[in-house]
Amino acid sequence: SADAGYCPFQPAKTVASHVTSNGYFFSGTTFNEFTSQGSIGLARNALRGEKMFVTTSSTIQTWINNGDPSFISIYELNGYVYFFLTEEAAETSNTQVYSRVVRVCINDSSILTYGFRTFQKVRIMCTNAPDQSSLPYSYDQLKATTLVNGIMYGVFSSAANGPKGAAICKFPFDSALAGNIPAAFGTGKYLGLTP
Repeated sequence: SADAGYCPFQPAKTVASHVTSNGYFFSGTTFNEFTSQGSIGLARNALRGEKMFVTTSSTIQTWINNGDPSFISIYELNGYVYFFLTEEAAETSNTQVYSRVVRVCINDSSILTYGFRTFQKVRIMCTNAPDQSSLPYSYDQLKATTLVNGIMYGVFSSAANGPKGAAICKFPFDSALAGNIPAAFGTGKYLGLTP
């Protein structure tokens, strides 16, 4: 339908959306009323009611795994749109939920048949800094984010099958700072994936 991608079909599903500085509408939500198919979409003329011009593939799980992804937030920085989400990990044999950052250029020159040309995806985790008396532990379930002065603060919880806990980690977008988000896109299993 014409409104697919603008809002979820079911109230329990999540949506994150953003109108970029060039007027493009990006969203992450479910695109099908009968399944939990989650996708990222782009409409170039959203104010005119345009259908999504391009979406991630619904048949290739390394784009966005259709195991009921949860879209947390979207930010536009330095010519990119960054999507923060959680999804079932396609790269593991057992069911695990990973937190991800997806990045596409705001001027992505995609054609609907091919999907996003600039699509990249990496995993993010919030890990404690162990001292000599403790073991490292990861909080890898992203729950919420906020962006303040170029730094993304993420609220993470522990995995459902582990010890209960929560933490806040910060991830700068400034490439001069350690642990920055743009540097994460230099390597990774799913970077630059195209169908």
